[in-house]
Amino acid sequence: SGGTPIGGSIAALRELLQGKKGQFNLLLLTDGIESCNGNPVEEVKKLMAIANADLGLYLFVAGVGLKPDEAAEIKKIADAGNGQYINI
Repeated sequence: SGGTPIGGSIAALRELLQGKKGQFNLLLLTDGIESCNGNPVEEVKKLMAIANADLGLYLFVAGVGLKPDEAAEIKKIADAGNGQYINI
């Protein structure tokens, strides 16, 4: 529908990775900020909390064509997940 459900997407990923083993590089690529009433910062904190000795998670966040205020919002997601942010 053209929305940007970042929080919901991160929550779905957390469910998918529950109980998995291995090292995962996660890339969040977005051209907009959360627009579906989710809380991506809290969701990424929950996601990173499932990391353990058997499950390594490395977060990369890329914003595409974002305005400075939007980029600042998306960067908060990377920061909350101890990840890297790039604005393209």
